Amino acid sequence: MAVAGCASNAPRLTNQQDQALYRAHAGEPVKSFRYFGWIRQWETVGDSGVAVWTKPDTAFLLDVSQGCLDLEWSPSLSMTTERDRVQVGFNDVLVQRTGDKAVKRCRIQAIRPLDVKGLRNAQKQLADLG
Repeated sequence: MAVAGCASNAPRLTNQQDQALYRAHAGEPVKSFRYFGWIRQWETVGDSGVAVWTKPDTAFLLDVSQGCLDLEWSPSLSMTTERDRVQVGFNDVLVQRTGDKAVKRCRIQAIRPLDVKGLRNAQKQLADLG
């Protein structure tokens, strides 16, 4: 099964700020998470990471295989699931560039739950300073 979502409208920070914020607000790695619906929003984190929100207050930082360069330019994103779970080393993030019919599979190598409230507060503080 594949599911899709749209990119978020979070305040734009530099790539380095984004990566530092997401990594600082990511918890310990988990092997999988339950997933029953669609991606509410998503945000690329560097060239090998993506944050996905499954609920307004539930998000995960996914580290994907290196070479997933189209991740940043994809207008939509989907994930493979198995029995309502997304699992490290088994499932993929699927990306497709605008106008391209080919879908690139990026293997999920790590899953870390995000502290969404802490992340949003930190993003807001940085945006207010800028």
